[in-house]
Amino acid sequence: MPASFVSPLGDGTFLRVTGDPSSDADVQEVVDDRGGAEWKVPGELLVPSASDGVASRTRLVADGARFGAFDVDGNPLWTLDERVGEVLVQAAGVAVVDGDGIAALDLATGQELWRRPEDRLAVSTAFTDGTRAILLEVPRSSEGAQPGTRLVALDLRDGKPAWSTVVDGDDAIFVAAGGSLLRLSLDGVERLG
Repeated sequence: MPASFVSPLGDGTFLRVTGDPSSDADVQEVVDDRGGAEWKVPGELLVPSASDGVASRTRLVADGARFGAFDVDGNPLWTLDERVGEVLVQAAGVAVVDGDGIAALDLATGQELWRRPEDRLAVSTAFTDGTRAILLEVPRSSEGAQPGTRLVALDLRDGKPAWSTVVDGDDAIFVAAGGSLLRLSLDGVERLG
């Protein structure tokens, strides 16, 4: 029997992933609270790492070198010829994605709103307060907090930095709690932003 799992999508529906014994591909379906299929995902449904907590009416799907948006009924809204591996933030009608660099897309149209110029950086963690994407950027050749690691808050609409802090060599972890972003370390707890 193929492996299967179900995870909540935050709007009362669930993502059901089932291994296909006839191929190496998984079958993904959005199902209702009783397990009834609402629509079969044409690729991989990318669930955002961070959201504003508002159930999104837009689902984002990657399929190889194509990336697209669908409404909650599975109807296509737009498609881009771009490889996207992760949705970092989905909030306020914007998706911040990691694919061919970090970029923000308008959820209604797929239009690119901004793109990060630092291709040497990768994002290891993402948060949002509903108006900003807060990204822990690390050098692509490093793991953990290495020289060049920083936490930056970017306006979702224009990508302009609201604030940033360097976390080089810092053993702290970052946690979103009660609407705040906290830095936890041996020195104590600090509220950021």
